[in-house]
Amino acid sequence: MRALAQWILRGPLQAIGAVAGLAVAALLLPPLMLISAAALALVTLALGLHRGGQVLAGATAVIVLAGMLLTGNPWFGLALALVDWVPVWLTAAVLRAMRSLAVALGFAILLAVTGVVLVHVLVPDPAGLWRGWLEPLLSAPLADLGVSDAELAKVLDALSRLATGILASSVLTSTMLAVFIGRAWQGALSNPGGFGREFRALRLGRVPALAAVVAVGAASLWHQPLLFETALILLVAFAFEGIAFVHWLAHRSAHASAWLVGFYAVLILVLPQALPVVMGLGVVDGLFDLRRRAAGRSDTA
Repeated sequence: MRALAQWILRGPLQAIGAVAGLAVAALLLPPLMLISAAALALVTLALGLHRGGQVLAGATAVIVLAGMLLTGNPWFGLALALVDWVPVWLTAAVLRAMRSLAVALGFAILLAVTGVVLVHVLVPDPAGLWRGWLEPLLSAPLADLGVSDAELAKVLDALSRLATGILASSVLTSTMLAVFIGRAWQGALSNPGGFGREFRALRLGRVPALAAVVAVGAASLWHQPLLFETALILLVAFAFEGIAFVHWLAHRSAHASAWLVGFYAVLILVLPQALPVVMGLGVVDGLFDLRRRAAGRSDTA
C-alpha cells in the first residue's frame, strides 16, 4: 500500500487514474470503492483542498463518461461522486486543517445529519419514496424465502422508515474509513506510527455523548424518523470512539496484537450483538473519559 500511496501522490493524472480506476473496478469488486475514496483522502490530506478538488473533478468526469459508455446513464457517476467522494474530500480537508480526528469525525456527523434533514425538508414522504425503490428489489427474493404478503408489507414499511438514517450512517462509516486509510497512508510516508497514536486518542467529548443519549431517549419516546436517524448517526460515530478505546487499551498490554485479533474476530462474528456494546462503550468514554481515568489509576498504582 505504501507503493500505491507514493504513486497516487506522483501527480494529478496518477491520482485521477487511481481514484476513477478503482471506482470502475469496484463494479466487479465493491470493496475497491473504499480504496478509491481513500486515494482521494490521501491527496487532500497531503496536498490540500484545492488539489483534492481537482482530482475529485477529474475522477468525476471519468466516472460519468464510463457510466455513459457502460450504462448510457451519466447520473450514476454523479451520484457516486456526491455520495462516496464529496464527503471524503471535505472531511479530509477538515482533518488537514484542524489536525484532529475527533474534529473530522464531528464534521462528518454534521454532514450526515444535514443530509438527513435536507431529505425530510425536500421530500414530502421519504418513506414512500424508499418503499417505491425497495419493493421491486425485495419482493421477489423475500417471496422466494417464503415470506407472506403481510410479513413482506411489515418489512418494507420498517425498512422504508429507517432507510434514510441507514444510508446516512453508511455514508458516515465509509467516509471515516476512507479518511482513516488515507491518513494511515500519509503517516506511512511521512510519520510512521502517527496514525496509530491519533486513532488511539480519538474522543468526541462529553457534549456529543450527551447529545447521543438525548437523541436515543427522544427517539424511544416519540418514534419520529428524524429523531431515530439522528440517534443512529451519533451511535455509529461513537462506535469509532469505542473501537479507538479498545485500541488504546490493547496498546497498553504486552499482548496488543492478540487483544485486537480477538476483538475484531468477535466484532465480525457477532456483529449485531457486539456493535451496540461498542457504541455504548464509545458513549461512556465520551461522558467519563475512561482513558484519562484509567491512566490516572495506573499512575497512582
